Amino acid sequence: ERILQSKIRRLPVIDKTGKLLGIITSLDVLVAISGGRAVHDHVSQIMVKNVFTCHATDSLEAGLHKMKTCKRGGLPIINNQKIVGIVSERDFVRNFDHINFKTPVEQIMVRKPIILKISHTAHDALKAMTTSRLRRLPVVENEKVIGLVTAYDLLRKLAQNKFDVKTLATPVTNLMRKFVVK
Repeated sequence: ERILQSKIRRLPVIDKTGKLLGIITSLDVLVAISGGRAVHDHVSQIMVKNVFTCHATDSLEAGLHKMKTCKRGGLPIINNQKIVGIVSERDFVRNFDHINFKTPVEQIMVRKPIILKISHTAHDALKAMTTSRLRRLPVVENEKVIGLVTAYDLLRKLAQNKFDVKTLATPVTNLMRKFVVK
């Protein structure tokens, strides 16, 4: 519920002193639900305990390198074992839009992305996301992208229906975001 209310994909878990204990993401919640875990399980049962972090004095280069090598979309920033912030891929994108990168996108793109077809259900999307650990999947019809489904979309659908996984039998087209920036 907190992920949905704040519209933040990752939440640090701290103790009473502010010490970082773990992190929980929207995808962690979906993996737990798809694995049959109860929605009311305590967050400590599904959070990631071995959290990759950066120190507040680390360079941007070090932060990006750590995100890439540990395959994380965001990292808590710590100082004296206490969380003082968080940095995400979105923060890097927001702050580097003025740089003229000359590398063609085709050199770094995923060549065979995981896609959803209009015949797929929201449950198919859940399975694909939890298996691949991807947070967003394009919906394709006749080889054209017509929408996008995110982990947040699935969580919202589940929350609206009291986390009843059976409600994910709906077509993925009922859940997808139709306005995709191309």
